[in-house]
Amino acid sequence: MRLFSRHAGAVLVVCLCSCGDEQPPTFPVSGKVVFQNGVPVTHAIIEFTRPSGPMARARLAGDGSFALETAGRPGAVAGTHRIAIIPIAIAEDVSPAQHQHGPARAIPAKYRRQETSGLERDIPTGGATDIVIRLVER
Repeated sequence: MRLFSRHAGAVLVVCLCSCGDEQPPTFPVSGKVVFQNGVPVTHAIIEFTRPSGPMARARLAGDGSFALETAGRPGAVAGTHRIAIIPIAIAEDVSPAQHQHGPARAIPAKYRRQETSGLERDIPTGGATDIVIRLVER
């Protein structure tokens, strides 16, 4: 019984020390999203997603600029991310007629999902603050 108590205590200590709520470090990531002709993309959300780990996202500003956040922390986790640009009306799950964010220029459907956008960026340790994403219209 005494042997069991020692081992149980050791397991508890190990679990308490290694079961923390540690999140991977984030690094500053910002840039701009524009259409092929240079007109800024507005009224949209940009999402950076890795195969594993937290997603980073931001709302595009009036000039198409963004600064990513991950779980309420500034920046994104280092690594390769697939990217989607989602109109706010879709991101907020309301009809285009109901949203209050102004007129949005149509974002081609292929860019609305990471699986189809063809957009990918590698975020290095230290971050990236000069990203420019150009959406090609048909």
